[in-house]
Amino acid sequence: MFCGWKLGPALAAGNTVVMKPSELVPLSTLRLCELFEEAGIPSGVVNVVPGYGSRAGAHLAAHADVGKLSFTGSTRTGRSIVEASAGNLKRLQLELGGKGANIIFDDANLDAAVNGSAFAIFHNQGQACIAGSRILVQDSIYDEFVERFVALASTIKLASPWPPTPRWDRSPRRSTEIASSITSPSRWTKGANSLRAAQRQLIPTSSTATTSCRRSCVPIPRRVSARRRFSGHS
Repeated sequence: MFCGWKLGPALAAGNTVVMKPSELVPLSTLRLCELFEEAGIPSGVVNVVPGYGSRAGAHLAAHADVGKLSFTGSTRTGRSIVEASAGNLKRLQLELGGKGANIIFDDANLDAAVNGSAFAIFHNQGQACIAGSRILVQDSIYDEFVERFVALASTIKLASPWPPTPRWDRSPRRSTEIASSITSPSRWTKGANSLRAAQRQLIPTSSTATTSCRRSCVPIPRRVSARRRFSGHS
């Protein structure tokens, strides 16, 4: 998806492209390059440089022959790219981290609001720059919305998309780190509440080795109350 967004316009404008995929998921980008080769795209028009952002990405950001750089990722990395690109004043297009909010009032269709909010945060396992990572709900429907949302979230299972037997862990490699930050005591001292107890699901790494398992984090909805903000007004 990201390759299509960034690659298509650049090629259409007559540019050659160097792509630096995430070090966690580089294979789809490498496969795309193979398909370009099979389609007859000249060598050197589309290039892939796998590696860590701190090395491969930093080199591209600072390189004088790179005229424009498009990056989707964290705000901290975006700041580093701005600093590194100053050498040749390269043009930048940065899509950085944020908190996309769904705002739900009491005249909303609750079924549609719950389903839409769940899809917004859980699609692509939550790994999307457009993920709806906050939910602001009017006070009069807050409790009912939360009850429905938690019920829907409780049905989500992490497993291989190819049935019948899960064969590998689809969760990101950093899932344990992220889960630890979500469940850390410091969050609860700032007013957060857990709506569903944290759970871990064991998923076999192969269809035969059922005793060899990795731990995968089950998505846990995070409660954000908008009671005061919307109280008495819509």
